Amino acid sequence: MQKQQFFSHKFKQRIKLDFSLIKKGIKCPNCKKLYTISIEKNKKYTICIQCKNTFKRRTVYYFNIMELAVIKGEEGFTLQEAIQWCEAENVYSVRRICNEFLECEGQRYKRYYLKT
Repeated sequence: MQKQQFFSHKFKQRIKLDFSLIKKGIKCPNCKKLYTISIEKNKKYTICIQCKNTFKRRTVYYFNIMELAVIKGEEGFTLQEAIQWCEAENVYSVRRICNEFLECEGQRYKRYYLKT
């Protein structure tokens, strides 16, 4: 108990933000800017306007879904929230990434969490 109190001043408490206040949209995995990547339908690769890097669509979705998982934390998120967060047209790509890289709970209305 003494050690916890001794080190407690060195760590900052995590502030939980309201999810509705956070901007949604595709963020570049390299330069971390919003709205610099436009994902075209039936295209495998996409280019960031800001940093001029080329990314696979799967990599961009993966980065943004992992960011959503970190923001949501233990609460988890649904597939519909992930689709809205990524502004994705292809539901199957988002579902495939969520099923492959995240833990899920439930059968019909799944909630996704980071793997522990």
